[in-house]
Amino acid sequence: MDQKTQMETLLHDLGQPLLAIRLNAELLMHALAESGSDPIQKKIEAILQASQESMDIAAQMSALENKK
Repeated sequence: MDQKTQMETLLHDLGQPLLAIRLNAELLMHALAESGSDPIQKKIEAILQASQESMDIAAQMSALENKK
């Protein structure tokens, strides 16, 4: 397997759990919208922010790899 294919595979493998975490956090936030406490909402928002930042980094890595 060449380096580009290996990098694409690793980025794909990284992206799958990040998307699952984001989806679950969004579903949890929606479910707790009416009854969730403020500290819980803030933690869910932090999870969403961190997962978005991670996905952004993965996208930047992919873009750099595609430039090679």
